[in-house]
Amino acid sequence: MRHLSILAFLVALSLSGQPATTRGVALDFGSSGSVRFTVPFDWGSRPSDLRTLVLQTRERSVELRITPLRDARQKARAYSDEEIRAWLTDAAAAVEPTAVEKPLLVQKLGAVGGGWYFSATDRAPKPGEFEFLSQGVFAAGPVLVTFTVLSHEAPPKGMAGALAIVRSARFSPAVK
Repeated sequence: MRHLSILAFLVALSLSGQPATTRGVALDFGSSGSVRFTVPFDWGSRPSDLRTLVLQTRERSVELRITPLRDARQKARAYSDEEIRAWLTDAAAAVEPTAVEKPLLVQKLGAVGGGWYFSATDRAPKPGEFEFLSQGVFAAGPVLVTFTVLSHEAPPKGMAGALAIVRSARFSPAVK
């Protein structure tokens, strides 16, 4: 298994001379390439395992967990929108018994390469746990990327910023 490192780099000043409001964050796959995200400066990160990028709003009311997956055979292949939707439909069905909403609707993400997500409200959150959840999957080149948004703020406010980060994903092949 390739060592996955998390790289962060600053976006240069805009042409107007104003400070940038976003930065680029990349999940690097070494010789396979990387998946890059545009992240607002007011989102921080916290330690995680090497395969998952965890971002949080400054006030920690929203947390975004991003985990890229490679094909088990490490072959580059495109995932169809139908495959991704089927996976998310199964995931939504597993969450539905504990959700307020019935049925959970699987929605188009609008990311490059396609993708789907669903949102749910925990029927009985324990003290300190997040009340709202969105989960999804999208393709960034040959990489499937899963994400989970956890929030104390009701949608859409609690989810909008996190979903914008997810939608910004771009796969960059490694330069050989």
